[in-house]
Amino acid sequence: MQARPENLIPSDAEILRRFAEHLDFTVRLHQTITEAPGEYYLGEDADDLVRIFNAADLQKLIERLMDPKTNERAGYKKEALLGAPGEAKTTMLGRLRDKVMSFMFGGGRKSQLLSSLSEYTEYLATVSDSLEVVARPYAKPVTEFYGFMKMLLARAADRASAHGD
Repeated sequence: MQARPENLIPSDAEILRRFAEHLDFTVRLHQTITEAPGEYYLGEDADDLVRIFNAADLQKLIERLMDPKTNERAGYKKEALLGAPGEAKTTMLGRLRDKVMSFMFGGGRKSQLLSSLSEYTEYLATVSDSLEVVARPYAKPVTEFYGFMKMLLARAADRASAHGD
């Protein structure tokens, strides 16, 4: 497969903005599912999710990614985050987000929605490791939050499936 010409790859600032957009999307998802934990089969796990969410401080990471100096801080390790790899990561996140949105607003079983949310947050946990390059010390707690959220959503999907939802 032929590589994309460099002029078609978004700027570093645009890729960081896309990462920040995905983080902001998960802030809104978190609010939605923790405001109605019974509807999303979270049960008692909702309280744990709120506690770890508060500890992660996603807003600080979002602000760091939107800071124009962030790209300068990336230094020599930015190849894991920016350029073609960053574009690929944000494109995959976009596809996974679209899948979540299709189940959230287009119908489908609750277990499908929760499984797609779990898949999205699992990939965010993987990608947020790359953010460590530019967003110390905020990325590590966020990675842990996404890993925890992925686990809770997978459990909720199992519960929904067991209820035939």
